[in-house]
Amino acid sequence: MRAMLTIGLLVLAGCVDALDTPVAPVIDEIRPVAARPGGALTLIGRNFGRQGPSDMALMGGVEAEVLSWDDRSVRLRAPRDGRRGVVPVVIRTEGKISRAVDFEILSGAPPMSDDMGADATIEAGTDAP
Repeated sequence: MRAMLTIGLLVLAGCVDALDTPVAPVIDEIRPVAARPGGALTLIGRNFGRQGPSDMALMGGVEAEVLSWDDRSVRLRAPRDGRRGVVPVVIRTEGKISRAVDFEILSGAPPMSDDMGADATIEAGTDAP
């Protein structure tokens, strides 16, 4: 009886430790697959959790601006620091780092609008000769 009680307590203690151990975040996909500097992108995956003070997204090793964060998606802004081409994207939560997923930062000027996902429209005036 005492042996069963001891084993039961050890199993229970192991379960509690397993629940407290953070699971590594997983990035399943990035939408869109490419953007211009300053453009918005969404990481879709799991185990992102709530964003804590030390949790972050890194693009090419540089901390990205986070626009929103929940357990299954993180919305970011592509860096405006001049980097172009394919960069690895990772999520770091509770000391665990996801596997890198490639994202392409396109050449060209940043978007003209700060509104995530909206396109800027420029209309010509009507008083031209």
